[in-house]
Amino acid sequence: MASAIAFIHNFTTVAFSVGQEDSDMYEDDLASSLYSNTTSLDYSQMDYPKELKYKPVWEMVVKTLFYIVAIVLALVGNIIVIIVVAKNARMHTATNFYIVNLAVADCLVVLTCSWTHLVDDLTPFWVLGSFFCTFNTFSQGKWICVTMKFLVFLLHV
Repeated sequence: MASAIAFIHNFTTVAFSVGQEDSDMYEDDLASSLYSNTTSLDYSQMDYPKELKYKPVWEMVVKTLFYIVAIVLALVGNIIVIIVVAKNARMHTATNFYIVNLAVADCLVVLTCSWTHLVDDLTPFWVLGSFFCTFNTFSQGKWICVTMKFLVFLLHV
């Protein structure tokens, strides 16, 4: 009986140590191959998978002008709403605070998302880099979540 327990103990110790070494070796090989491959890849010589379609200059100018007008009007209108509610004590109601929250969220969307949509629309591929790709997606979702959470907060007040 004692020899059977010793055999099982020795077997599990050997099996565990061999398995651990194999997994460490595999992780080291995997990590080194990942790092070495990412630094040696050069995408500058690769063709873009789609045909690049550039917009005509007149279309770029018209879209840019409309976006500028929309951005300025959105910012001015929302800032006026925020100032009016902040200055008048009589307007400090739950409904008006909700409207101010929507105005702030709209300002944040206009400042962070609308111009990136314009740039994305005017260029044949994403030119703003990985940071703005992540930030744009994050900010669009975050401003919606903030608005919805504030709405729920107002419903409980």
